[in-house]
Amino acid sequence: MSVVQGFARCASVRALRVASRARTGGAVASPARAALSRAHERFGARASGARMTSSSSSGRAAARAVETRAVTEAKEDNKEDLLGDDMDQSGFPKDEKEYDIFRDSLLRYMGYANECGEAFVAWLPAWGVPATYGVAATYVLADTIDKGVKRWNKAEGEDNRAQQAFAVATETVTWQMLASVFWPGSFIRVVVASTNLALAKADTGAFEALAAQGVDIERILPTLFGLAAIPFIVHPIDTTVDKAADMSFAKALQGKMKSGSDWAVGAAVIAACLAVPPTLFSVAGAINEAAGVVAN
Repeated sequence: MSVVQGFARCASVRALRVASRARTGGAVASPARAALSRAHERFGARASGARMTSSSSSGRAAARAVETRAVTEAKEDNKEDLLGDDMDQSGFPKDEKEYDIFRDSLLRYMGYANECGEAFVAWLPAWGVPATYGVAATYVLADTIDKGVKRWNKAEGEDNRAQQAFAVATETVTWQMLASVFWPGSFIRVVVASTNLALAKADTGAFEALAAQGVDIERILPTLFGLAAIPFIVHPIDTTVDKAADMSFAKALQGKMKSGSDWAVGAAVIAACLAVPPTLFSVAGAINEAAGVVAN
């Protein structure tokens, strides 16, 4: 898969993920989660029978083996049945056919502006990278307004209409700023800085012939590595922020915080999420300093 294809796939999946969270009120549809749930429903009796056979550790092990085998058999028997009639092959609901300009048009690539900016930092003026963050943030804010307005319109006639719209908009902007802007941007900065350090420590004599022809390897390689890393960090970041959201801000916005421990866990999770970008930016700065690279 080329970098361009990776960009296209990641942009589509990320946009679908945001739209799915806005429609479902938080939790993103997961094909694995749906498969497991349906498998348990389909083979629950068999597993229960195994549990009733014995309460010993061997009985429990047998029950787990039955459940595992049931899920495997169900996956092999009918993948579409596991995903469900309301799910597509990516694990997202099929019921939303409305055109979403932030999901279905080229605008979705604006969300990658800052990651590209971090990769091209060596070629940009001092204001270049901050400007790319401004582009990405503009995309996020526009998408936030769009999702909030859609929920407002959908909730027409309901008493908590404003609350629903506010919750969706707040969750969208928080998730997007973490997963689409600051987390990936900070990761790419570390990748670029690490490449700078590797080049600084390596014997670049082999590149002298290219340098004589005007090919600046010390700027080209960090850019290429930064761009190449983008498709590989999107899914891990998105899924991590999904899980963090469901434990913290999304859970709070949906009114699912039931105890003090829930609030404590949520606060700790969101604090950790917010700490990731500045930590990585600091790490990248230290790496660049070790490499002798002066930041713009």
